[in-house]
Amino acid sequence: MQFQSLEQFQKSNLSSHSNLQLCLSSQMMGQQGAYQLRQAIEQCNNVNSLDIQLSKNWIKAEGVSHLGKGLSKCIQIINLNLDLDSNNIGANGVQKLFDGIKHCSKLQNLSLALECNYIGSNGLKYLGSGLSLCQNISILSINLYDNAILSEGVNYLVESIIKCQNLNNLVLSFVYNNIGNKGASNLIQGLSQLINLSQLKLSLGSTWIFTDVNSEFGLAFKQFKNLSKLVLNLDSNKIENQEICNLAEGLAQCQDLQNVILDLSRNDLKEEWLNNFGTKLKNNQNIKIFDFIIVYNQKVNNKFQLLSKLRKMKRLVKLYYKI
Repeated sequence: MQFQSLEQFQKSNLSSHSNLQLCLSSQMMGQQGAYQLRQAIEQCNNVNSLDIQLSKNWIKAEGVSHLGKGLSKCIQIINLNLDLDSNNIGANGVQKLFDGIKHCSKLQNLSLALECNYIGSNGLKYLGSGLSLCQNISILSINLYDNAILSEGVNYLVESIIKCQNLNNLVLSFVYNNIGNKGASNLIQGLSQLINLSQLKLSLGSTWIFTDVNSEFGLAFKQFKNLSKLVLNLDSNKIENQEICNLAEGLAQCQDLQNVILDLSRNDLKEEWLNNFGTKLKNNQNIKIFDFIIVYNQKVNNKFQLLSKLRKMKRLVKLYYKI
C-alpha cells in the first residue's frame, strides 16, 4: 500500500498493512511531523516490508529519534528502506535510529540513504554498532554521500559490518568523503572477511584515493574468495597506472569473479595502462563480462586503440569513452 501524505496514512487501517510505502519527501514535516509519523508506525505491528521516503524534511536528530521509536514496534519487518537524505540528523541521529532498528530481529534487507546529513566519522561508529546487532541481514545498501567522513570512520564501520556474516549483497557509497588511500584499503581488507559476500558495489568517487607505493588498495581485492560480481566506481580521484596494475593483480586472484564494472573516469591514466591491466588480468579466465567507464581522461585519447586492446582480453567487454 502506498501513501503520498502523512494525513492519508494516519487515516488508514494501520494494523492491516503488511507491505507499506510512504512517499513523504520534501513535505516540510519537521520534528512534529516525525512525531506524528512515529505514532502511526507504532500501530503497524504486522508490517513486514516498509519503505519510508523522508528526504529533505529537516527532521534532525530528534525527528529520527521518533522514527526509531516507531520502528522498534515493527518487530515483523523483513525488508526496510529508509531515505533520510538531507535531514541534518548528525551522528546522534544515527545512534537514535539504530536504537529502534536493533529491535527488528527478523530484518534481512536494509537500505539506508543518508546523504548530506553531517554524520561524520563518529556517526559511522554508531552505524557500525547498530549493524553489528542485525545478524540476519543478507542484503545491505548504505549511501553516505557527502558526510565529512574520514578514514577512521571507515574503520569503525568495517569493524562492525564484518560481524554480519550472512551478507551476500552489499552496496556502499562514500562519494565526496575524504577517506583517502588508508580508508579505502582498510575498507577492502575488512569486507573481504565477509565469506558469503557474492555481490559488491562500491562507490568511491572523489574520496582522495591516489597512487602511492605503499598503498594496498588494489592488491587487497585478492582476499575476496566468493565474490562473483563487482561494481567499482573510482571516478574523480588521482589514480595512476601503477595502482590500476595492482587492482588488476588483485582481481586476477578472485577466482569466482565473473562480472566487473569499473569506472575510472577523471583519473591520471596514461595510454599504456590497459596493456598492463590486461596482462595482469589474463590469469583469471572466469571473468566473462567487463565494463570499462573511461570518460574525461585526457591522457587516454585514442578510442580505437583502446577498443583493439580490449578485444585482446577475450572477454565480453564494453567501453564507455569520452574525452
